[in-house]
Formats: sequence, C-alpha cells, structure tokens
Amino acid sequence: QDASAKKKAVSSQSLNQKTAVRAMQVVAMFSFMAIFWTLWSSPTLSDWWNLVLKAFQAPFGEWMQLALRIFGLVLAAFVGFRIFEIPQVKAFMEPDEGKTLSIFWGGLTLSFFALLTIPSVLTVFQTWVDKPIEYIYETRLNEQDDADMIRGYYEDLLITNQLSSPLADIQNRPTDWVAFPKTALAVKLDNWLRYGLKPGVQAEFKKAQTSTNQWGMRDREYTKEKPANTIRIGILGGSYSMGSGVNDGEVFDEVLEDALNADPTFNTKFELLNFSVPGYQLMETAYMLENKALDFDLDMVVIVSHGVDFGKVGKALLESYRDNLEIDLTYVQDFAKEVGLQPGQQVPKDRDLFIKYGEPIVEASYAFIAKLCAERNIKTVVVHWPRTKDNIEPLDISEVLKITAANNFLNIDLAAVYLGQKPEDISLNAFDQHPNKLGHQLIARALLKEFESNPALLELVQQAIEN
Repeated sequence: QDASAKKKAVSSQSLNQKTAVRAMQVVAMFSFMAIFWTLWSSPTLSDWWNLVLKAFQAPFGEWMQLALRIFGLVLAAFVGFRIFEIPQVKAFMEPDEGKTLSIFWGGLTLSFFALLTIPSVLTVFQTWVDKPIEYIYETRLNEQDDADMIRGYYEDLLITNQLSSPLADIQNRPTDWVAFPKTALAVKLDNWLRYGLKPGVQAEFKKAQTSTNQWGMRDREYTKEKPANTIRIGILGGSYSMGSGVNDGEVFDEVLEDALNADPTFNTKFELLNFSVPGYQLMETAYMLENKALDFDLDMVVIVSHGVDFGKVGKALLESYRDNLEIDLTYVQDFAKEVGLQPGQQVPKDRDLFIKYGEPIVEASYAFIAKLCAERNIKTVVVHWPRTKDNIEPLDISEVLKITAANNFLNIDLAAVYLGQKPEDISLNAFDQHPNKLGHQLIARALLKEFESNPALLELVQQAIEN
C-alpha cells in the first residue's frame, strides 16, 4: 500500500509539473505573439525600438503589475488544465475523440458573442471597461491616424486597387474620396500651415457641393466691415466645423445663423463667420485668428474642440520641426528652444510623447488667444463638439476645459448632443465619421438652445450689443 501511495504521489507530482509547464508554454506563446504584433504593427524598426525602450523605462510598480497578471494567467491556465484531467470531466468532454469537445467550445464561443449583441448584456460588460464594448466588432482607425488621413499623409496607402494597402482595407473608401489638400478647394502654402482654403471656389468634396467665399472661408459672402446693429461671431476649428461632406447651406453655422436671426429673443442681427479648415489644430487656429479673423471686427470668437487637443498639437509641433517648417508663433518658438527641439529631428509614433509636448502648447495657445481677444474686447467661447463615434483614445476634454476656464473662456460642453443617435444616422457613411446633415442640425439646435437659455452666454451677447 505504501508503495502504491508513493507511486500515486509521484504520478500526481509529475502530472502537476507537466501541467505547469504546459500552462507556462501557452502563456509564453501568447506573450510572444503580443510582442511580435507590436513589431509587425510598428511603421519602422526605429519606432518599435522606441516602444521597447519606453517599456524598459516603466516604473517598477507597473512591472510588478505585469508580473502579477502573467502569474494570474499561468495559474488560471494551470487550474483549467487540471480540471480537464479529472476523470469525470475528461469522460464528459472527450467521449468520442474530441468531437464533442470541439462542439462544446465552439458553441460556448458563439453563445458568448451572441450574448454580446443583446443591449442589456452589453451594458453589464461596459461597466468593466473605459471604451465602448462594440469596438470588438469594428476595424477602425485611431484618432491619430484619422487626423493623418484628413491631412492626406496616407493618400498613397488609400488607393483601393492596391491589395497590400492596410488602410484601404480599413477605410474601404472609394478612390474619388480624396484627402482635402488634394482637392480644388485647397491652396498649397509654403509655410508650416502647408495648405489653406482657396478663395472663390466651387467644387464637390466628399460628394457634397462645397463653396468658398472671396475671403477663403467655407461660408456665405460677408463684407470685411461689420454692418450696423450686428453681432459678428468668428468660428475656428477643423473639418467638423468646416462642414466636410455636407452641402452648402447645411453647415451648422449657417443653420444656426438663420435660426438666430429668426428668433424674436434677440433684437439684433447675427453673422457667424466660419474660418475653419480641415486638419487644422489649435496652433493653426491661433495663427488664423491673429492673421485673418481679427480683420473682420469680431464681437465673439468660438473655438471648436473635440477633446483630443494635446496629442494633435504635439504631433503637429514635432512634425513641423521634422520637416524644417518654422512655426511663426512666438510662444511656440520659445517652447521649442526651451525643450531643445531641432529642425530635421525624427518623430517616433508615440502618443505619450505627443501629449507631453502638446499639453503646454495647448495651454499657451489658449492663453495667446485669450490675450488677443481681451485686448480687443472680444468675448471668447469654447464649444466641445463630440465626435460621431467615441474616440478609442482617451479624451483630453476635461483638462482642456480647465485650461480654457482659467483663461476666462465660456465653456459650452455638448457632450450629450448625439446621445440616442446611431452613429450611422449622423455620419457621412461607414468609412467616414464626419457628421452629416443631421449631425450638423443637432449641433445647431443645441447651440441655439444655449443662446436662448444659457445665462452666461446671454450675458456675453448683451455685452456685445452694448459695445
């Protein structure tokens, strides 16, 4: 009996060792695949190596968290494998050489994903994560790559007859859905702005009739001098506020202007001048304000933010220096000198690095805009316009609104404007998430409500009337 017990103990110990090795092999293989994926998905070996170096520079606490998670995975795999070694379980799972096992796991997997299509189940899972759970069904670009497409950096990759183009597969857009800088609406500039809106042009852009006025704005014609008894509001932003993909007359500012002028609440005329340009971020907005918008005798300036300012601004800053394009904004030049930015230096694809450089520039940009406007008694407003689909990267909007409030901007947060709307109902199409006609109408209605009932905004309007 002693010999039998000893043999059984040795057999059990051997089985435990084999199971532990098997569990570690499985976790090690998935870890290797994860590391290999980072290499495959990096644009260059240099970018991948920068990612590796960044990992090694992580705090000790983060390494401990990683080690504990790996240990937890190994332990879970070990327990799972041991459960399947129990004779009763093994007999149940493998009665006919694995066929039932395959059916069981296949059915379990399909049932799991079927459950995820039920809204009430999705709501339960959503509480565990900080991103919309429906992203597991989608192949879509992140905020950084989406911004690059607007500027046209990926144009060569997005030719749909190139089977090797990963971005063409992701976006699946037609060949005539060209990036804005390649349209007749854009004029090339030999400076860090790279391009602007060409004056007096009518063209089709994203299947929509798009016109610019004599001043190079996507807007109606206005005189440079403000008419009497008029409140003039300048709007500055990017492709959303410019109205990419919607027809003339359907852009939110035109809809809002008509509504304000038809509203008996106000005993004055409104003119909303749209200075937005696709792909422009906050540095370009500040430059546009100083060098163009202020010439139009504005009473109020509205800056549109989508909550991703830090990364976009940092990326634009580093890429301008990489391309030897001097940014002629004094506060940017001072910052570049302070941190030692050099013309021609390479730019790793590192969102954390973009945020590190972008956040102080965002703060300085809003301070610069506030100063320009305060000197001219122009009221300043920031509008948070959410994207038609939530960003898959963290939003900066709460931090941005703290910065703007500290610089005496009135913050109007429209975060809930698209709640209850299906993304496909407010977007241009499946491969372009810019807001469509309905998306612009909802923004215009929300802003009209703010003009009618927001005491702080009403006070700014009254001050403008008195001035």
